[in-house]
Amino acid sequence: MAGVMHNGDIGACLDIPRNDQTIQGNIKNDSFPDVWENRFEIFRSSLSEKNETCRECKHAKYCRGGSYHSWDYDKNEQKVCMRDILF
Repeated sequence: MAGVMHNGDIGACLDIPRNDQTIQGNIKNDSFPDVWENRFEIFRSSLSEKNETCRECKHAKYCRGGSYHSWDYDKNEQKVCMRDILF
């Protein structure tokens, strides 16, 4: 899913935090189909690949590192780990 903000920024789902990593272009300067097909690299891989704790977790194949909605982009980790809640 992609969203276009009031200033033309193109990002993922509207409730994912806006930052340099999640904004993928601007509708005023970029072709939306081009942005959709050729950018969004950050969202094309599992979050479990992005930090050591998730990579080593035996449950990563189920949660894939969790959601981009609850990802801490500064610390490069989940704000809430479901393993800690469920197990």
